[in-house]
Amino acid sequence: MSDWQSKETMPKEGRFLATLRVYSNSTKKFSHWDTHVLYLDEFGDLEDDQGWELSDYEYWCPIPPYPPEEPVVSNDG
Repeated sequence: MSDWQSKETMPKEGRFLATLRVYSNSTKKFSHWDTHVLYLDEFGDLEDDQGWELSDYEYWCPIPPYPPEEPVVSNDG
């Protein structure tokens, strides 16, 4: 299942995953997807831009929920 959505529907604020295409400097062909956790503040400004502009990202998806907390098992006694 894929939750990736086009950048046109990207949230205006909050934390989410976003990905962009990276091209080889030598061949100029697609190399790989580069995915980051992005955070947009309440003004829509990108925090910690990873060297990319918000407009460089092509797709985004919500960050999945964390796994359930597991109880710590002690090996004492």
